Amino acid sequence: METELRWLELDDGSALAIDEGKLVARNKKGKRLKAPSKKMKDSERGQELLDVIALQKAHAQSCLETVETWMLRSLPVPTRALVATWPDPAWRRLLEHTVVAPAPGTPEADDPDLVGMLRDVDADKGLGLVNLDGETVWAAPETVVIPHPILLDELSEWRGMMADLGVAQGLAQLARETFAKPDGLDPTLQNLDTYNGAQFEQLNHAIGRARAIGCRVSGGFAVTSVWEEGVRYRALFWIGAEDPFYETVTGDLMWTDAEEKAVRVAKVPPVAYSEGVRMAALIHAARKVEDEDEAKS
Repeated sequence: METELRWLELDDGSALAIDEGKLVARNKKGKRLKAPSKKMKDSERGQELLDVIALQKAHAQSCLETVETWMLRSLPVPTRALVATWPDPAWRRLLEHTVVAPAPGTPEADDPDLVGMLRDVDADKGLGLVNLDGETVWAAPETVVIPHPILLDELSEWRGMMADLGVAQGLAQLARETFAKPDGLDPTLQNLDTYNGAQFEQLNHAIGRARAIGCRVSGGFAVTSVWEEGVRYRALFWIGAEDPFYETVTGDLMWTDAEEKAVRVAKVPPVAYSEGVRMAALIHAARKVEDEDEAKS
């Protein structure tokens, strides 16, 4: 609510504040303006607040990259780290409602009741979780993991719980697109051609799409890296290496290990497989699609 904002007055009696990461303004009579004027933005107070907003955005991005790394690498996270970061709104926005589990090797690791949606954190009681039975439990394992959704056996049930509770995750965990490796794959298969042949009017468009979903682009490939089972796997999806303004067509999807050696598809572990196919599918979805009437002509 506006009454909760901290307004900083300017010399003419108007005022500026930060509201949900944006600079807002009111006139000297206290009426909220649609947007701050250029003069307000250029004022000393305006520049100070804009600097604060930039720092907040950088902090939020850093938190997101860190928590995503915890999930994509299945990294053990000390419970004390969650206790320390929980009061920070940027951290809490990402951690609240995530599904967490005791890290492998901890005494609690085999207790399914301690796999739950994180609802609260307390320095004395530990982690407040809601498990799939709908029970609220408190647990204080030394370390936890934020499982990649492909590793959650009851993924659909967790998604249903999130819908029933009417909550949303700041971290794209349960809503993240997942792709399970099909049974009966040819053990000699080196590449997937499911997403090849997608046309883009410019290579720039494919590059932009890859970067927008958090992937790197190198040597003509969109690249995403996953650490799994102690090994770094890279998924590489060919998007082209010609002039960025020329048309391009996507190629195959493949994986390599820490030594940059190709890994047969059947041997790719589940998270690396899911993240690689997710990358290719999201880039493929942005391809050039001909108008239906044009396609018939």
